[in-house]
Amino acid sequence: MYTIYFVLLFYGIILSIHAQIDLRNLLIEGQVTDQVTGKGIPGIPVSDGYNIIQTDQDGNYQLITNRAADFIMVTIPSMYEIPMKNELPDIGTPIDKQKEKQQIHFTLKPLDKPETDHRLIVFADPQVYDTNDLKKFEHSVEDMIRTIREKEISTYAFVCGDIVFDKPELFAPYKEIVTQLACPTFHTKGNHDMEYGGWSAETAQTIFREEFGPEFYSFNRGNIHYVVLDDVMYTSNAFYYIGYLSDRQMNWLKQDLALVEFGATVIVMFHIPVWSLELKENPFAMGSLFNCLQNRDHLFELLKPFKAHVFSGHNHSNENYVLTNNIFEHIRGGICGSWWQSDICTDETPAGYAVYDILDHQIEWYYKSTGKDASYQATWYAPRTDPERPEAIIANVWNWDPEWKVEWYENGEPKGEMTQYKGYDPYIKPYFEQNRSQWVHTWIGVTPTDHLFYAIPSDTRSTIKIEITDRFGKKYEASQLK
Repeated sequence: MYTIYFVLLFYGIILSIHAQIDLRNLLIEGQVTDQVTGKGIPGIPVSDGYNIIQTDQDGNYQLITNRAADFIMVTIPSMYEIPMKNELPDIGTPIDKQKEKQQIHFTLKPLDKPETDHRLIVFADPQVYDTNDLKKFEHSVEDMIRTIREKEISTYAFVCGDIVFDKPELFAPYKEIVTQLACPTFHTKGNHDMEYGGWSAETAQTIFREEFGPEFYSFNRGNIHYVVLDDVMYTSNAFYYIGYLSDRQMNWLKQDLALVEFGATVIVMFHIPVWSLELKENPFAMGSLFNCLQNRDHLFELLKPFKAHVFSGHNHSNENYVLTNNIFEHIRGGICGSWWQSDICTDETPAGYAVYDILDHQIEWYYKSTGKDASYQATWYAPRTDPERPEAIIANVWNWDPEWKVEWYENGEPKGEMTQYKGYDPYIKPYFEQNRSQWVHTWIGVTPTDHLFYAIPSDTRSTIKIEITDRFGKKYEASQLK
C-alpha cells in the first residue's frame, strides 16, 4: 500500500512540474545591418510580440523577453526589401527557448529604388479542400500573374485567411502554387487554418506559425504602413471561434502605431470583418460573434490618428464599408467563389480578387473577376427576373461603395440614378437550388447584400443600358445576365 502511495505521489510531483509554465527571462541581443554597407541601421523597431524597442545608432538592440515569446521580428523599413525564405516573407526568427542568452541578427537588403508607387493583389478564402480545389486555385493564380505582368511595378500579395479548409496537409501544395506569383505574399490566419481540439486559442495557432511564421507583425512600403493581425479567437469548443483581437495584439499594435507618423496611411489585414450588414442597419447590435470583430471600437480608437484601410474576407461575399471618417473596410469576395463549387460568391460576386495601385499617398482599386476583363464590374437583369420586383430592372454592383453612381438609360434617354436596396440577387437563389445537390458541400447557402439597385422602365421591351461610375471616376457598363 505504501509503495503504491509513493509511486502515485512521485508521478503527481512529475505531472505538476510538467504543468508549470517556464517564464524565466531570456536575453536577446543582436544587430540590424545594411547588407550593402555592412553598417548597423538605427531606429529599426524590434519586437518579441509583446514589446517593441528600437535599435540604437549602431543598429544594436537588447531585449529582455521570456519563454512565452515565439519570434523576434523587425518592422522592415520602406527602403529595404522584404526578407524571403522558401519564396515567402521571412518576417520573424524563432526564439530558442532553451538558451537564456542568445543573439539574433537581421541583415536587410536595400531596394534599388524607392517604392512610393507599388501594387497590391488582395484575395481571401482560397480554402482548398482537395486536389480538385488546388487545380482550380492554380487557374486563379494564373489570372493574377497576368494582372501582375500588365504593369512594371513592385507588387505584393495579401491573403486574408482561410488558406485551407481544415486540411493542414494542403498547406505545402498550396504554397507551391501561391509562390508562382513571384512576389512577397503575406498571409493572415483564418478560422479554417487553426488546429482544433486544443484547450486554448494559443494552441490553435501552432500549425499556422510553423507554416507562415508570426501571426501578427508590421512593415513599411513607400508611404504606407502595413499591419497584419490575427482576429480569429478559437473558443476551444468544437470548431467555434469569435472575431476578437487579443490583449497581447492590442498592446503590441498600440506600440507599433506610436512609431508611425500622425496622418499617415495605415493598411491593416485580418480575416474576420469588422462590420456587417446587421451592424450597418443597427450600429448598436452585437453582430454575429462569428462574422464581425467584437472589440472593434478599441481598434477604431488606435487607428484614429491615421487614414486607415482594413482588408478582410471570411464571408465569401464582397462588401465595402466606411467605418468612420478615417477608416474604410474592404471585405473581399472569396477567390474560391462558393467553396470552389461555383465560380460565384454567395451574393453573386464573381470569384476574384482586388487590385490596389498605390501612387505616392493615393490609393485606387478595382475588383478583378477571375477570367474576366477588368471592365466586368456588374450584372443586370431584365424585368420578370425577380418575382419580388417583376417590373424592375435590377443591377448587382459588386464593389459598390457610397461614392459610386449607378445610372440607367431607357432607349438612349438618361433616367438618373437607380434605387439601392438590400436583398438577394435574383439569379443566385434558383441557381444554388438547382445545383446544390451535386456539390461536395451541399450546405452552401446564399446571402443578402445591399449592392443591389433597381428601376422600373416604362416598357418591358425598351432598350436598357446601365452605366456605373466608381469613386475614381472610371465608367463601366453593366453586363446583362439572361
